Amino acid sequence: GEHIRQAGSYVDSKKIRLDFTHNKALSPEDLLAIETIVNEKIRENDPVTIREALYSDVMGSSEIKQFFGDKYGDVVRV
Repeated sequence: GEHIRQAGSYVDSKKIRLDFTHNKALSPEDLLAIETIVNEKIRENDPVTIREALYSDVMGSSEIKQFFGDKYGDVVRV
């Protein structure tokens, strides 16, 4: 839902973690539904391209998820 916000993340070559806020504890059913969606996306095996760009070049782009309140350096990973 719209009330859920990303609160952090971790990415390396072997795993990722996505931290998020929610207005209540997730039920076991909620966790299973999320896990199912995530695993389906993983199995799609879509290609991922990562590059570094100047923040000034990408800020405001609708294709980039930006968290306003977060501080970004001059170079960001997109």
